[in-house]
Amino acid sequence: MCAKQKFPLKETGSPDIQCIGLLTDEPDYRVCWLLNRRYNLGLQRCEDLILTVARAPIAQSFTCFASAGNTDNTLYKLISNRSNEGLWLTGFPQINFLFLSLIPGDKNGIMANLRQQGTCHIPEIRGIFDLPAREISSLL
Repeated sequence: MCAKQKFPLKETGSPDIQCIGLLTDEPDYRVCWLLNRRYNLGLQRCEDLILTVARAPIAQSFTCFASAGNTDNTLYKLISNRSNEGLWLTGFPQINFLFLSLIPGDKNGIMANLRQQGTCHIPEIRGIFDLPAREISSLL
């Protein structure tokens, strides 16, 4: 039996930030298209997220899609968990993408809807996982 992993949350970041992990076999542009089609987010390709982490000697580049300017100014981001150099969140190797709702939060309930019925509405997404948003937001 596997031991439970605990991920302590730091008290940084905003409580409005929400983050979920997506498990899918689809490529990044296709996941972006599926989310746009279902939730009308307006996700578009933006500059890659470049991260240097202590366990990797070289910077890693992760594909990123963002929406800026829905009617409530909610910013959504879709970020790949995989790069050519390896994984970003090694504690979650099954996750292919991170989907974030940034300040001022998820006023229109997209994150809640995706958590509850995402795999039914978008069958290409095979799994949805809650992630420690505060730790992730401090890296962005």
